[in-house]
Amino acid sequence: MEKQGALARLALLRRGWREILPADALRELASQLLDIYTLRAADSFQLAAALTWCQQHPAHRRFISGDQRLGDAAEAAGFVVLRLTRPTAVSQ
Repeated sequence: MEKQGALARLALLRRGWREILPADALRELASQLLDIYTLRAADSFQLAAALTWCQQHPAHRRFISGDQRLGDAAEAAGFVVLRLTRPTAVSQ
């Protein structure tokens, strides 16, 4: 039930996003980001794609992340980071 709802929301969101494919320039930027920030390889591609999308002018652009390291790097790069948090268990 939850999975189907999540997939339906994903399909709705997919209509509005723009995918950045890893061209050579994006790969090079992702590699540079690994030298600047403490990121995992896949996270450096995500940040590089976001920077490519905004033509490396991230001021006032939002970056959504549920990962602390990636969020910190995006914030340091100049994005306004909206951090996702995990719901805490409610004790009864």
